[in-house]
Amino acid sequence: MVEIKVRLYGNLVGFANGQKEVSLSASSVKDGIDHLIATYGELAGRLLDKDGNLETFINVLVNNKDIRYLDGLETEVKEGDKLIIMPAIGGG
Repeated sequence: MVEIKVRLYGNLVGFANGQKEVSLSASSVKDGIDHLIATYGELAGRLLDKDGNLETFINVLVNNKDIRYLDGLETEVKEGDKLIIMPAIGGG
């Protein structure tokens, strides 16, 4: 496990007791999300669906790269990586 920074955006901040950025230990994106959910239980139904998959309206980036184009939740993280988690923005 390595130390990473996680930045939350939008309404997710409210579900994390107002925390916009947290540091945590993880070896993958999934580890990081699991850690967030263990710490801020209200994020559970916001980030992952009942099957443990990332909700379709949540965007996750590692160092500004969308995990959909990497290894998804299994994307490995390295010391000092920045994980960004934000709800999708719609409109038009």
